[in-house]
Amino acid sequence: DAGSNIYYLFCKATTAPATSTTGTWPACDGSGTWATSTAASAASTTATYTTLSGDAENNAWYAFACDDDATNQLCAAVSQGTGAVDAQYSPFATNHAPSLTAVNSSGNLDPGATVTIYASSTDADSASVDTVTMYACKAADGTSSGCGAGGTWCSTVSATADPTCNYAVPTPTADAAYTYYVYIFDNHSFASSPASLSSSFTVNNVAPVVSQVKLNNDSAISLTENATTSVPMQATVSDNNGCSDISTAIATVFRQASSTSCTAQDDNFCYFQMSLAITGCAAGAVDATSSANVDLWYHADATSGSVPFSSDIWDASTTATDNNSASHSATTTTPVEMNTTLGVADNTVGIEYGGISAGSNSVTLNATSTLASTGNTSLDFNTTSTFMTSGANTIDPVFQEYSTTSAVAIGSGTKATSTADQVIDLDLPKTTATATQATAGVYWGISVPSGQTSGTYAGETKYDAVLNGIPWP
Repeated sequence: DAGSNIYYLFCKATTAPATSTTGTWPACDGSGTWATSTAASAASTTATYTTLSGDAENNAWYAFACDDDATNQLCAAVSQGTGAVDAQYSPFATNHAPSLTAVNSSGNLDPGATVTIYASSTDADSASVDTVTMYACKAADGTSSGCGAGGTWCSTVSATADPTCNYAVPTPTADAAYTYYVYIFDNHSFASSPASLSSSFTVNNVAPVVSQVKLNNDSAISLTENATTSVPMQATVSDNNGCSDISTAIATVFRQASSTSCTAQDDNFCYFQMSLAITGCAAGAVDATSSANVDLWYHADATSGSVPFSSDIWDASTTATDNNSASHSATTTTPVEMNTTLGVADNTVGIEYGGISAGSNSVTLNATSTLASTGNTSLDFNTTSTFMTSGANTIDPVFQEYSTTSAVAIGSGTKATSTADQVIDLDLPKTTATATQATAGVYWGISVPSGQTSGTYAGETKYDAVLNGIPWP
């Protein structure tokens, strides 16, 4: 318009603006104004409108150009713009932030399971359907670029509504509640309202698991006569909450057929609830080792050979308990034999006959040899005796005799010999109490030959233990 400046109006309706008679700003009709240029200008200019959350998604605008003539102000015909892209023509679009109304998760779960985190979210824009991106953050530090330094549980992109994401809970994971912060952004990077909601999922406590229980490295046990024998046992203890969750491990070693009666310590068949050391639990690991050396007494029941418990075997159990009192028990996969230990001790200093003259005898068999069981079987014995000597003089063993009954008259016993083992059917019982060994006596007497040179005679009688036949006393 030659000689005139131009006012630019962007109206909400097609109605022509009301012109001025003073050359000042014209005005859009009562429907309203989107924007006006800052001043009249002979050149092109701009008008700016800041969108509001209450604006519609699509907003038609109608542009008018009016001159500043003071007496006859005129306006050009309405225009809605032209161009190749949306921003160059009416309407202009207002993007609205998505709403975030609730978050939750799929409930309590064990390590190794997958938790699903849900968000209830909507976006009011419908002319062009927005998609949203969801971030479930470990801290309240989410942005449109993702979670911050706190880390991410899970995320999903290009969801249209109510997005979800999945997090695979690793093994191990400690039993606890884990907080998540959900952030929603639309595809224009608009944050949701409210900006974030939080909740938590819970990883359950799971019981530990005992496996690979071994007693004496799966080998038969040989005991030490009249003492204890240190026998190793171990097991693998595992916890999917982390092996550091395991608080105790205890073991019981028992003869298998007596498992139901193994409720208190009995040195014959039940070594009850011994503490095991837990070692080898690395940070972030599932498995650890529980182990101990178990002291078994010499009279622990034998299961190998011709013994009363030959059809039985020795076993061990381990029970692991975590810091929430959840527990698990397992026994060996390879029970082991308890070998026989033939142990005997002579609790007497010697067989003392006292003073007996030549041609006389001890009258009865009353010199006692007391034998004690120091192994885990009932015993009989083989015996031999040497010649008794006093300088160059000797007395043949056949002049000695023995019996397993006391006070037997001389001449009624069994004569000793030096040439072959003689079986003494003593039926020495198996020891069953560590503090009180089982004992039995062999009773001896002697007839001194006529004309035997006087002197102090000494010899030796040897007892070789042999396994007693069953039934045992």
